[in-house]
Amino acid sequence: MPKPAKSSKAKLITHRDVAKLLGVSPTLVRNWVLKGVFPEPHSAIESTLFFPKAQIDYYVIHGRWPEMRQPFGANGESTVKHKEQSIQ
Repeated sequence: MPKPAKSSKAKLITHRDVAKLLGVSPTLVRNWVLKGVFPEPHSAIESTLFFPKAQIDYYVIHGRWPEMRQPFGANGESTVKHKEQSIQ
């Protein structure tokens, strides 16, 4: 089982560091994001994706993602349910 990312003051971790931590390629991490089996990145700068370090550490320790709402599903449709309101 991989160890959590090294303790540091950094709150974000790049997809390249995530790939090293999980023993996979950075391309595979990107494909997981596109397929919806990996959480959406916190941000992206040029071609680098940034993920919350705490979220990745949780996955490494527990083997599952923390409970959170993702705005988009694997098919790109919104998973957020909007309450329909009628305008009178």
